[in-house]
Amino acid sequence: MPQPNVEHVIGLEGIKPGYKAALTVQGNELVFAWDRTKATIPIASILDIFTSDDTQQIFRGSVGSAMKAGVPYGGGRVMSLFTQATQVMTVEYRDSNGGFHGAVFIFTKGKATEAKKALVAAGAHASIPPEEPAKEEKKP
Repeated sequence: MPQPNVEHVIGLEGIKPGYKAALTVQGNELVFAWDRTKATIPIASILDIFTSDDTQQIFRGSVGSAMKAGVPYGGGRVMSLFTQATQVMTVEYRDSNGGFHGAVFIFTKGKATEAKKALVAAGAHASIPPEEPAKEEKKP
């Protein structure tokens, strides 16, 4: 499951936004590390995991089209182009003091689904089961 070149957007203590590193499951932890920079999340503390494919499955069809159309200045079309090349994964977790956190990562397309599957296999909770992305129907 090691995923190289994953970008941290926000949510890991001591890691700057935009930092790229490898994301792996090691033992009972999710590890984001490169060189001397490292952050870990205990798998038992993970409350939920979401990928951009999860939201695409939820908002597929007319609701999703209406939402994209509502983004000003054609941003919905730009958003669609962006999400075709990348995939986002959000990990919600509690720290050792019980504080709620969310860490957001950007992967190349398809790699967030692989990471989510590995986390669930290691015991992490996900309210939406990790599945292969739904294939869009081709219009005639």
